[in-house]
Amino acid sequence: MTDRFSAYSDPAYRPVPVETPAYVRAMDRTVVAGGWADPEDWTQVDFTTRPTHAQGGLRFDDAGRPLNPAGPTGRAGRLLGKWGPNHAVDPVVLVRGPAWRVLLIERQDTGALAFPGGMLDEGETAVAALARELREETGLVQAFSVDDIVHRGIVAQDPRNTDHAWMETTVGVRVLDGNAPPVQAGDDAKSAGFFVVDDALIDRLYADHGAFLRLALAHAAGGPG
Repeated sequence: MTDRFSAYSDPAYRPVPVETPAYVRAMDRTVVAGGWADPEDWTQVDFTTRPTHAQGGLRFDDAGRPLNPAGPTGRAGRLLGKWGPNHAVDPVVLVRGPAWRVLLIERQDTGALAFPGGMLDEGETAVAALARELREETGLVQAFSVDDIVHRGIVAQDPRNTDHAWMETTVGVRVLDGNAPPVQAGDDAKSAGFFVVDDALIDRLYADHGAFLRLALAHAAGGPG
């Protein structure tokens, strides 16, 4: 981790500034009632109240901007709603059988296959968010518990990450037996369905979701959900 942070101080490192997306600026919580985004001025953010899954907590540059614990991305600024960690959840639903099947959605923004996850609401627990996002994205109702959580950490390969704003997630797993239940795409999903798990599928999943699926399969092998 120390090596990753020291890379920011390399005199040869010149990240490209990015512009905060208009839809994020339009939801600035200091301007818009009910807004979910941080203001453009990161000095107005109280980072002492912002949790992170990064070991050792948040680190900052000389300007007071939080630094991505996964290391330099080549981009300065933010593409996400919050400076520093942006917290999401990723529910993984597996169906046990001769071949494992996993519930995936086709994302509206990129068209990539991914888990039916989304952002954590203000004051919401990860366990509650896992169930909510699963229901909103696929119509499937499943309750999660802390025992279902297999990972908490940075989504290092998320394409929206910058040096100063990045995705972190909590991954929860439910294991079903028998036939795959019916699902229907909703919210941010273009489509939803169960897919047979193989290496080719794992390799094509969005961001770090392939690695998360391997963790889920190892958890599932230990017994019913």
